Amino acid sequence: MGTVCPVEGTSTTLADGFQTKEYEVAGQEALVKELRALFQTIDVKALTTIASKFRGGISCFVKPFRYDKAPSRPAMGAVNLHLELVFDDGLSWMARLKRRNTSTLPAAVQPYLIRSEVATYSFLKKETRVPVPEVFAYALDSNNPVGTGYILMETIKGKNLLSTSPTIEQLSKVLAQLAEVYKELYRHPFPLMGSLDTPGSTNVGPVVHDLMVDLALTNNGDRVIQQLAGFPGPFINLKDYYSVLIPRILHMIVVGELYPFWAVDAYLIHKFLFDLLGQWPEDMQGTGKFYLRHFDDKGDHIMVDEDFNITGIIDWEGAYTAQKAEAFTSPIALWDSKEFFSERKTLSNSELEFAQLLDGAGHGGANHPANFNLGDCVRLGKIFQRLRICVGYTLYDENMENYRKAFMGLLREFPIRHEESWEEWRVFALKKYSGDEKLAGLLRREG
Repeated sequence: MGTVCPVEGTSTTLADGFQTKEYEVAGQEALVKELRALFQTIDVKALTTIASKFRGGISCFVKPFRYDKAPSRPAMGAVNLHLELVFDDGLSWMARLKRRNTSTLPAAVQPYLIRSEVATYSFLKKETRVPVPEVFAYALDSNNPVGTGYILMETIKGKNLLSTSPTIEQLSKVLAQLAEVYKELYRHPFPLMGSLDTPGSTNVGPVVHDLMVDLALTNNGDRVIQQLAGFPGPFINLKDYYSVLIPRILHMIVVGELYPFWAVDAYLIHKFLFDLLGQWPEDMQGTGKFYLRHFDDKGDHIMVDEDFNITGIIDWEGAYTAQKAEAFTSPIALWDSKEFFSERKTLSNSELEFAQLLDGAGHGGANHPANFNLGDCVRLGKIFQRLRICVGYTLYDENMENYRKAFMGLLREFPIRHEESWEEWRVFALKKYSGDEKLAGLLRREG
């Protein structure tokens, strides 16, 4: 195995020759070490042989890359490595493989993730007009000649939107196209909240979420094997989903697996949000129709050409079906982060423009919150966006202040008492949960 390693270079300087900071050097060294270890366990030659077979015998090779060069890094995400396979006739495919680091889920979970992602691409490609790459072949686990699970797919040309600097006119052009994608997704409802789990089918299974994993340990001779016991769900509404997710997060906070440096604040927030589930307004409890939404819509999922035509929407890992009011909120790419991490509900100019492009689409005509048109989903969507950030979202410690502001902004959405500041709310919450033994333990731990 590891017959070909397309990683070039181990430089610890930037392309312009300036020395990186010490932690960047350490990070780069760890990255190269990780990639070299990965290529010791996979057979790249087998990957090119499989790709060649699916193209009628046309030979291909893996294009070398340098991950010590900033322009190359968009080809690799936190959990996926992308190899470009170039055929002799000039066509190229992309091989998507799981990385092996602290961000990746256990190996027992990865077959479900791959199957769900392939099922999502299959549905979008066959049933909708959403531009996505075609999947040609895939393997769910390491039990194949390559030595790891993979997806072989069409290469989408262009640059990701996050890496560009569009003018106002160019961004408007992208928004108009993205609005058509939203409208297309609205034409294909599902009966439950969850993730597609069977390629070639519209079956909705459990929600793919790293905090919703149930693992089991089994003995196999002298080895202990970790197996996927399952994911909870699917669910009939978002409230039921959070009723399962939040208790899991509370447990992980108590045992030190989440928010270790500010466990008390995180525990108070999640405990209060769990109690708040019973006070959700009607428009947050939609049941009956759910729509596919991208999980990581920060902008690098939108590929554009030099004229800012959308060439594809990529990276559908973790996609799930959500109720209308959540499914059609604005993508992260359009947020004004300063306004979002505040207690206000102000929309960015791009969000307002996007909402206008969606006005009139998806209006059911009935006098019910769930029948707002898609533009209204953008205008009223901050409550769902802040929920996604406040429940289980991993933030760096220096961003805790932003986390608190997002939480306080979320509280303003509910008809409950409103403290003037985070400090006042924290005093209230400590008193409210003063009899909670788990909170008492966290307080002792933090001193």
